[in-house]
Amino acid sequence: MKKKFLSVVLALAMVLSLMPAAFAAEGGVSTAEELKTAIENAPKDGSQVTITLDADISDMSTDQIVTIAEGQNILLDMAEHSIKVASAFAGRPIRNEGTLTVTGNGTIDSSNSNTGGYGAIDNYGTLTIENGTFTGSVNASGASIKNRPDGDLTIKDGTFNGAVTAVYNAGIAKIYNGLFDCRSCSACNNSSWGYTIQSHMDEEGKSPQLYFYNGTVIGVQGGFSTSAGYSEIHDGSFKTVSCATHTNGSSAHYALYIAGEDEDVKCVVYGGSFESVSKTAALIGNDNTGGDGGINANATTEIKGGTFKAPAGQKAVTGAENTGNPVITGGKFSSDVSEYLADDCVQNANGEVGKLEQVAVAEVVAADGSTTTKYASLTGAVNAAKDGETVTLLKDVDLGSGYVNIAKKLTLDLNGYTVTGSNTWVIGVYSDVTINDSSNGQGKIINSSTSSGTRIAVLAQENSQDEKTCKLTIEGGIITATGIENSYGVFSNNSTTTYGPTIIVNGGEITGYFAGLTVTHDTDLTISGGEITGNYYAVSGNGSADDTDITINGGKLVSKDGNVIYHPQVGNMTIGGNAELTGPNGVQYCGAGMLTIQDNVVITATGSYTEFPTKPSEQGDGSTDDGAALSIVSRGDGYQDGDQKMAVNITGGTLNSVNNAAISVYRLQNKNGWVTNDQTNLSSYLAALNITGGKLSGGERKGALEIDTAAEKQVAVSGGLFSSDPSAYCVDGKTGVTNSDNATKADYPYAVGEEVADAKPAVVESATVPANTPDNASQDAKDVADQMTGGAGVKQDAALEGAIKDAANGNKIEGNTELATGKTVTATLNEATNGSANDNDVAIVYQPYVDVTVTDAVKSGATVTSFTADLTPMYRVVATTNAVVSGGTEIKVSGEVDADANAVLIESGKELNGLADRQYEVKLALPNDFANAGDKLCIKHDKNGSAEYYTGTVSEDGGKLFVTFISNGFSPFTVYAASETAASIGDNVYPTLQAAVDAVENNGTIKLLKDGETATVSRTVKFTVDPSGKNYTISLGGNCTDKDAGEHIFDVVYTAPSSGGGSSSATYTVNVEKSKHGSVESNRSRASSGTTVTLTVQPDKGYELDELTVTDKDGDELKLTRKSDTKYTFTMPRSAVTVEAVFVEEREDTGYSDVSADAWYADAVQYVTDKGMMQGNNGKFMPADKLNRGQMA
Repeated sequence: MKKKFLSVVLALAMVLSLMPAAFAAEGGVSTAEELKTAIENAPKDGSQVTITLDADISDMSTDQIVTIAEGQNILLDMAEHSIKVASAFAGRPIRNEGTLTVTGNGTIDSSNSNTGGYGAIDNYGTLTIENGTFTGSVNASGASIKNRPDGDLTIKDGTFNGAVTAVYNAGIAKIYNGLFDCRSCSACNNSSWGYTIQSHMDEEGKSPQLYFYNGTVIGVQGGFSTSAGYSEIHDGSFKTVSCATHTNGSSAHYALYIAGEDEDVKCVVYGGSFESVSKTAALIGNDNTGGDGGINANATTEIKGGTFKAPAGQKAVTGAENTGNPVITGGKFSSDVSEYLADDCVQNANGEVGKLEQVAVAEVVAADGSTTTKYASLTGAVNAAKDGETVTLLKDVDLGSGYVNIAKKLTLDLNGYTVTGSNTWVIGVYSDVTINDSSNGQGKIINSSTSSGTRIAVLAQENSQDEKTCKLTIEGGIITATGIENSYGVFSNNSTTTYGPTIIVNGGEITGYFAGLTVTHDTDLTISGGEITGNYYAVSGNGSADDTDITINGGKLVSKDGNVIYHPQVGNMTIGGNAELTGPNGVQYCGAGMLTIQDNVVITATGSYTEFPTKPSEQGDGSTDDGAALSIVSRGDGYQDGDQKMAVNITGGTLNSVNNAAISVYRLQNKNGWVTNDQTNLSSYLAALNITGGKLSGGERKGALEIDTAAEKQVAVSGGLFSSDPSAYCVDGKTGVTNSDNATKADYPYAVGEEVADAKPAVVESATVPANTPDNASQDAKDVADQMTGGAGVKQDAALEGAIKDAANGNKIEGNTELATGKTVTATLNEATNGSANDNDVAIVYQPYVDVTVTDAVKSGATVTSFTADLTPMYRVVATTNAVVSGGTEIKVSGEVDADANAVLIESGKELNGLADRQYEVKLALPNDFANAGDKLCIKHDKNGSAEYYTGTVSEDGGKLFVTFISNGFSPFTVYAASETAASIGDNVYPTLQAAVDAVENNGTIKLLKDGETATVSRTVKFTVDPSGKNYTISLGGNCTDKDAGEHIFDVVYTAPSSGGGSSSATYTVNVEKSKHGSVESNRSRASSGTTVTLTVQPDKGYELDELTVTDKDGDELKLTRKSDTKYTFTMPRSAVTVEAVFVEEREDTGYSDVSADAWYADAVQYVTDKGMMQGNNGKFMPADKLNRGQMA
């Protein structure tokens, strides 16, 4: 026990005796003297001591240079501080003869001494640099880190710059990472220059070793050099750059320099990139005698990998004839290095070196697939291939400024790889060649050039003068040329004017800046699939390269900024199948030949609205931006020469212009500036535009057809669907009619139909009719109606136009038509207007209008707070004079104006059918003092048993106030005064909080505008209420829970009951049976007993309602009340009901000249005639004649 206690005491005494010295060494330092003292006091027994800088050290003098002695082991923590020297300093701030580790990401910088600041550390021992910045002066001819012959240097990371050399190694050095950037230049200072990384034999004659694993090396004089010993380079970047003075790089040397200046030297390169700004990237050996070649010993360099790049005209690797021995077994090189290749290696077209099976870029597959042969270049594979064989890529291929021409029948399989080139073209096709991609469809052919000229990815060139031999078929792959404006994905050409190439596109993607695909002389082009895109054109021709034949029956064609197809040449073109064409402008046909558009092709033009061609814009002698899906342009010489004409047949397809005409036909000429149509000296070169089918839709400011007056007689429309009335261009016997097809009529309201036999001329001009009321209306409703003298109007709508046009097309009324009064139309007009018109002076006008029937009004005191009105689109027939119509004079109907009447009512209002399922912009007159201009009003629309809410804006027009809103169809509307608005959601307003709660979308916000509102939430929805200082109550409906997300936040979840339950109020089903030749709609699908149900009848074109019945569950027929030609009502019983309708063909003619088929009594006349009860006399029924007693008997 005593011995053990004694040993413990002795040990403790030993530790205590060492403590003062240890703590002195482990402290922080702030000055050069403190640093020097701390290191001098550090032990020399190899134990590591950490010394930390507490502050920057500046103006270090030469006598303050720190030396780590042999046996010392110092970890210098720079703590992001710096050591900098005085201007008179000479040497390096630290000399290491022991073991030194530098960390802490600080800076050791001697550059303040211009000729004495050699660098940062002079190493004679073991030096490890973990990070930091190490700098010297470029004029001091030193190295930031100098590793002496017995030195052992390890660099893990850091920045080494400023000095002549970053690292000079004469011992053993290992570099794992870092930035080594020194810009010394012998042309600038011939006494202070060197490579950035150097490994040389020092005066002691020991062979150095350097192992470079990674990092970035930049130099002017050079990157990496060794003149003795052994070196390895595993990875990293080595490059030379121009100095600030010699900006052309003439003073720069090599990225890698290996020369036996001191002894035989060897370097093994496993990887890395080596790039020289002006000379060879790697110089191996130096045959110079009596100078920088030293003793001219052998220099061996084994290059197993890496990338070597020299400027154009310079070798990537150069071996000195006598002393250089580069042996290359791997890597990639910017020039031919075949003279240095190992015996079993080859260099492929990409510059890659290796065994053939490793670096082959292509293989040739025999036609029967039995053999494959690999090749180091694509050109070699193509040259070796036989007719019918396939060349398959095995690697990406960079042809540089080269190209590959194929003049034999073969298939080029891109196999998911890319061929890149920068010459005029990349792949030239001169025979029957198919391009495909059997891999992932991402194989590419790219012309990467950004130099001026013409750039093409794939050229199809016909050279034969005897027959067509060039046939390019594209099945797959991506073909691209977009580096300059004048670039093309695929370009056809010929060396003669006799034959042109055949191009077939079945798949793949083709992109060009100017055009995806361009055809010239005698080219036959067929596109059945794939995608073709161009900034200007997807497909284009050339006005001076004629006789093309283009067929497009599939694929997608896209123009980004111009025309999808530009066709200024003579040639035929067919566009059909399921092709899709999209661009700002569609197809521009301005050459000559036959154009056919058919099948299911869709051509969409998306360009902004333009007044062109009415106001031509500045342009070059090329295509025009007209925004049309199809434009047919007469341009004269150079486009249509002599008797060359354009013939266009449209039998199918969809032509849609979002903002302009679907088809625009015009003339265009440059007469000291661009002019169009009648401003030109041109006649129209359109021989015929025949439209027998298809769907044509134009923007609302232009319509479907925009036809130059000089070409109107060449346009013949006999079929198709249209967004505007095509009647002006219909063939004899045809006219524009309402499209009755429910699937298409929303977008194409017009079709082409037969003209009504013996139809008389009529014009269409809208009217405004003051509001009215039903007979049983309240006085308040009547007062409101009296004040709504502006009635209502609907913004011009193609469906509305089509409906009234149909009515006008069947007009049988003219000046000499005898009316029910026994007077002719002319006589009636003259009597009503005190006129003296003759029969030929009379114009029959069909006037569409919106009938406004005010059915209810609510007042608060004397103020109207809401009113309800039925809005019904109708038309009437009036007679006026041709002078009124042609002169644009306002039509004033006798009985509706106090004076100056110029028209008379011939037939009173009839409802326009088929307009229910569309959106309309309605402009409705308001009663006096109901609102102010700028107000937002809520409009409730009762429709099909439910309510929709619209928001309208109040405006002033002619001293009257109107509210304008978008409505889904027509039926009763209730308009609320602004004072009645209870809540808003964004710009939309609602008359009750309940209405807002029903309308709010998920995460929406309801703003309260009235106090004391209540509502119930009965669905899953999350919304916020902005109370704006008002009180409100929101309750939860059945099976609803609130997640209590916060004040004024309602996060409601509705859970459907699992079973059972019943209705709290009895409602019954309204069953509407499906009918032939027409339809019936009910405004309610279910209704409670006593509810009024409205039925809307809509016959198909050419049919009319014959019978309408409603029966209850017992089969008893209910009473129907006829509200108009198409509206009927009944009262719901205490049971479900069944609605049935029968439609029959319309009677075209009553058989009497004085009884119009549209007369209110026409059906009765037809009935008594059919039954033999009455007959007319001399073709007249004489409805106004008196009935005597004998006739009655």
